[in-house]
Amino acid sequence: QIRNYVLHPYKLVKDVRTAHETGNTEAVLDGEINGFLKAYLMMTGQGEKTDEL
Repeated sequence: QIRNYVLHPYKLVKDVRTAHETGNTEAVLDGEINGFLKAYLMMTGQGEKTDEL
C-alpha cells in the first residue's frame, strides 16, 4: 500500500513511504499529485551522490 485515503469522518491523503500528507482530498482524486511526487523524489535522492562527468 502506497497511499491512504480517508474521506470520512475527516479528509486526509497520506503517503506511507514519505509521510507526505494533505487534507485536499478532492484535488488528489482529480490527479493533482505533484506534492506526493516531489516528496518521493526528495526521499529517494537523499544519500545518493554521484559524480557527474
